[in-house]
Amino acid sequence: MVFSPFHSAGKAAIGAFIGFRIRRSVRNAAGNRPLVLVDFTTDTPPFDVAIRRDGQAFRVSYSHDADRQHAVSFNPYVRAALYWFSLAGPEVERLTVNGSDGHAFSAARFAPSADPARHVLIPDPHFFSGRGYRHDRQLSETSPAWNTRSDEIVWRGAGNGDGRVSFDPRDIADPTVVQRLRLVMTLRNVPGTDVKLSGLASDRAIWTPTARRLGFVGDRCAPTSWLSRKFAIDIDGFTNAWSNFLVRMLYGCCVFKVASQFGYQQWYYDRLRPFEHYIPVSSDMSDFAERIDWARSHPAEAEAIAAAGQRFARALDFEAGTRDAVDIITAHWNDP
Repeated sequence: MVFSPFHSAGKAAIGAFIGFRIRRSVRNAAGNRPLVLVDFTTDTPPFDVAIRRDGQAFRVSYSHDADRQHAVSFNPYVRAALYWFSLAGPEVERLTVNGSDGHAFSAARFAPSADPARHVLIPDPHFFSGRGYRHDRQLSETSPAWNTRSDEIVWRGAGNGDGRVSFDPRDIADPTVVQRLRLVMTLRNVPGTDVKLSGLASDRAIWTPTARRLGFVGDRCAPTSWLSRKFAIDIDGFTNAWSNFLVRMLYGCCVFKVASQFGYQQWYYDRLRPFEHYIPVSSDMSDFAERIDWARSHPAEAEAIAAAGQRFARALDFEAGTRDAVDIITAHWNDP
């Protein structure tokens, strides 16, 4: 059942609750909490959120078509966008942001993960809430030396992503099947790999017992276990996996980056170079086994890629990401 903001509770009550949640978790550069006003509009698609200056306050406008659950779930996106916006100069009057992972239809100008031909990319909510993954940065300072790490290539992730569910190996090259399912099929018989799902998305939970029986689901791995691994994999879910790529580079892993099937990117991707910061893998993964063979037969090159990726990730801290966001918003908020 869909709950409009105007059902069960009045729009004023819903708006006040959302505004309180946002304000409680955002401070501007002076350390003060901005005044946040919330309203609902019929002018935008369900997942779009508009933010504009309203005197000394910021007004956040949600779509009337967004149900209450989604309106509240947008808060991480809004908190991040509002923070970047609050640091921009007064000439920046407004912005619109896609409140989905980036895969939903949107008329917003900005998105944390999307096709850059359709949206202007800004840092994602996980980067904001983790203050540039500050805790992971601290852990990476004492990570084991490369030559003491495990060679096994391990991946765990939810069975997220657009496409149909299939566990049939005949569908290994079928682009209509969820890319992460095809990843498991591609590497399940490659020696020295342990690539499995941690589970399936909630709307596909009915398939979890089948996936487990067929060996698609494995035991969870602690995220910090990649501190002691030489290699990692990054692959899209619904869009880019947000924190995974940057954190694995922070940990000093040589990352196999599977190309996005739908062209999704994050704001820093244009600064990365294949075989310098990561090992590229095609979106159909037909070259994955070959890339693994190359990495294992060229250990010095793989170590250099890991080191370059780590240097890049360490330089992209919260302060650098904040400067990026403010510059991007300032440059593009009023694009035609």
